[in-house]
Amino acid sequence: MMFKTRSTTPLLLAAILLAAFLLRFWGIQFGLPFLYHADEPILVNHALAYSSGDFNPHFFKIPPLVSYLLFFVYGILFFVGKLIGTWQNPQDFETLFYSDPSLFYFSGRLLFGALLGTLSVGALYRMMQYHWGKKKALLGALYFAVAFNHVKNSHYLYADIPLGFVLILAFHEILKFEVYPQGIRSLKIGALMGLAGAVKYNGIFIAFPYLLSLLGKRSFRQVFLHFFAAAFCAAVVFLLLNPFALLDYGHFLREIIQQSKSHGPVGLFHHFLYSLKGGLGSPLLCLSLLGLLKSFHPWDKKRVSVSFFIVAYYLLISFKGQPYDRYVLPLLPFICLLAADASEWIIERIKWGKRFAIYFVILGAIFYPLLSSVLYDQIMSQQDTRTLAKNWIEANLSKETVIALDSDFFMPRLLPSEKQLEQKKLTILESGHHYESKLRKLNYLLSQTREGESRFELYFMTGEGPDSLRFLYATPTVAYDWEALKSKGIRYVLIAALQKTRNPPSFFEPLSSHAKRIQTFSPYRNPEIEYALDAISMTGGPFTMDELLSRQRPGPILQLYEI
Repeated sequence: MMFKTRSTTPLLLAAILLAAFLLRFWGIQFGLPFLYHADEPILVNHALAYSSGDFNPHFFKIPPLVSYLLFFVYGILFFVGKLIGTWQNPQDFETLFYSDPSLFYFSGRLLFGALLGTLSVGALYRMMQYHWGKKKALLGALYFAVAFNHVKNSHYLYADIPLGFVLILAFHEILKFEVYPQGIRSLKIGALMGLAGAVKYNGIFIAFPYLLSLLGKRSFRQVFLHFFAAAFCAAVVFLLLNPFALLDYGHFLREIIQQSKSHGPVGLFHHFLYSLKGGLGSPLLCLSLLGLLKSFHPWDKKRVSVSFFIVAYYLLISFKGQPYDRYVLPLLPFICLLAADASEWIIERIKWGKRFAIYFVILGAIFYPLLSSVLYDQIMSQQDTRTLAKNWIEANLSKETVIALDSDFFMPRLLPSEKQLEQKKLTILESGHHYESKLRKLNYLLSQTREGESRFELYFMTGEGPDSLRFLYATPTVAYDWEALKSKGIRYVLIAALQKTRNPPSFFEPLSSHAKRIQTFSPYRNPEIEYALDAISMTGGPFTMDELLSRQRPGPILQLYEI
């Protein structure tokens, strides 16, 4: 017996949920008031733009449901703030966002990241307790609570963590359907499939285990009726939550096709060796593999459904995915489920030293992901290198200095000159939808120029595409060419040292002969590290153990050169 009495279960579950929340909450303020996660502004900017009355997102690469929910959250924040006198009108609320967006991002990260991530741990416990009992459910919840991929991504405001929560709810109903295949349950499963797809399109692949559950002894007519009911319900829920997929179907289809082209094969073993091993550690991953094998002997329909989903979805992201660790997030709760099943199986077969065996198996399984999570939280609680660079540049370079920036995302959030802001205004007036809010933000930034803030003439270096195809903040552009830089009067170049070899070589190889490095902003303890140890996980914070052990702060290595 792993737990002596039933009375310990609520206490253990409470401790697991508290630990899950603390791991996800610690460091959640990273970067603020600056925005150092590439995807978060997509949700926040759309949520605020809905205040204009136009609920068409005009952007379908991810569904708009989370941004709709975020709009509702911001509405509550506004009315509460107005009630207590923090702001008087929508203009005050909007000005707060322009001057310091911390409240908007922190509240979103807290609700859709840390809290929903913790609720996902509770939802997994509930599902496992219903189908396999409390002991196994506690183990599964513990493993999921410390799963580093999930802890890491629960710090962010995006659709991945909400999707994982919905997938657990949907799988709970699918496992019930294995035993009680009523029509009403197919409708519930269909509704949850539609909800999952409305959170993030890949959520629709929860249909894999449902389709498996339909096969077997049922007649073709029964299979068809159940499938039709679920599919119809899924479509209705998806369109109710994403109505502009139908109302603006031309744009919707174009963006879905365009987004699908950004996905391709990453190799059969990439996510196993990088995303799963890096996020869970070898012991926990090996336990899950044992659990997967065990689900087929003796044959167990519920475990087979879990294993089938893991294998099918893993193959999908291997041949049509991207290399980032977040792509395995939908698999993590179910991998932890199988690992818990294998852990209990091992412990029950040990005849002597059972208490030691319990501690050995459980602590051995959680050590790596727990250590990764704690190291990550410590790092993300420190000041980012981009903030360090911004502070140094503003303190040491004169205003209106012309600076070339190596990339859009990996650069400090320097403020452009008044002249460049005026040029951006002209671009906005020609842009179309949601231009009013963009214009108000620019007008606010222009008003700030009269209050003495440090501003610079900024150019973003690029090797492709005209300015019209770029985000407005990442314009104007200049080519990776030393003569082009000099023709613009550029005096300083800020480089993000992401990889040992950079393109184009004609620019980077003669770098030291054209410019002198005057300052380096490094996140690493060892100043001799010249480029990122892991260039894959740069959207948010570090991921691999090498990175976690070597860093003292988030952000890329930034090198400032004077031409």
